[in-house]
Amino acid sequence: MGSGVSISGCQSFSAVQVTNITNRITPERKEQRKSRDPACHVPSSKEKSPEEGGIPLLIKEAVQYLSTFGLKHTGLFRVTSSLKKVTALKEKYDGGESVDLTQDGDIDTVASLLKLCLKELPEGVIPESTQSSFIIVYKDYRLDEEECSKHLKKLIEDLSRTHFTVLHYLCTFFIRVASYSEINKMTLENLSIVLGPSFFRVPFSPNIQEAQNLCNDLLLYILRNFQKLTADRAQQENIEQAV
Repeated sequence: MGSGVSISGCQSFSAVQVTNITNRITPERKEQRKSRDPACHVPSSKEKSPEEGGIPLLIKEAVQYLSTFGLKHTGLFRVTSSLKKVTALKEKYDGGESVDLTQDGDIDTVASLLKLCLKELPEGVIPESTQSSFIIVYKDYRLDEEECSKHLKKLIEDLSRTHFTVLHYLCTFFIRVASYSEINKMTLENLSIVLGPSFFRVPFSPNIQEAQNLCNDLLLYILRNFQKLTADRAQQENIEQAV
């Protein structure tokens, strides 16, 4: 996934709302960003965050666009776009250019760009420092839902504020995508398969496919038990639990 500034806590957070999307996809940018951080850069606690709630601008705008135009799109996140189109769009974000996704993108390109962005987060949606703990808990307790949820809930509650906010924002959106699965054919199971590699960093090994499948199953468990795992922390952080 690329290297860069680690994800750490933000100084302030506002409520994360995915369902109340306006038709305004591209916020005004009065001037280019002075620094040219990668579009998926998440500010540290010492930096001022131009993105609402610590959500990287690219992620926020992609989710807003897909929430408005992509929920009924068959194969959302499964159908890939051309690498050329995705790269060109990301370069505009990385360069601080004004991006209007309604003009510069299309549903499959924006969905592919979002997956790429998640892969390039410096620490990942589930940070590497705790990824092994998530996997161990799931392996040890997946047959005991009560114990599994208890331990995963503790790990999620121990995430930094920024990591939790990004995880909550994304899971809220992906659950909403799955609510249209009769139309878009993207159930939680299908989303977990295509998004698992974007959430977890699985190192190369002879058993890489087995390890990735386990991570996909773990993501599915988190999505299926989202309210139970995140409600207390979301209330503490004043993050709306709307799907």
